[in-house]
Amino acid sequence: MPLEPPFPKEFTKENFEVLQKDVHEIIDSVAKDKKGKFKPKKLSSLRYSILPLFGEGAVLNATGTAHDTFILKLFFLLFTQPLAKVRSCPLCGTIFYRSGKQKYCSLINVK
Repeated sequence: MPLEPPFPKEFTKENFEVLQKDVHEIIDSVAKDKKGKFKPKKLSSLRYSILPLFGEGAVLNATGTAHDTFILKLFFLLFTQPLAKVRSCPLCGTIFYRSGKQKYCSLINVK
């Protein structure tokens, strides 16, 4: 949850460009590295705690800037998916999520 400035409503064009660049770096490195490795990202604004749930289990509570909490959510999303399905189209370089034996993005109609 973003609790530090800049907040989402305060994001400037430059803030979005930095976030977009970081997201592209992460997705590109996952799509192009068959082992699913990507460069570590420093998320210095994050503060987190583990909150116990009634009964069993717990919830991770993370706060920080909109940028850092977005990147953290992206990490969690990637963590829940088979990274081998995140691919780069060999013809046009578009990043796509592979379905079945798909080798190319849906923008390319290859038979």
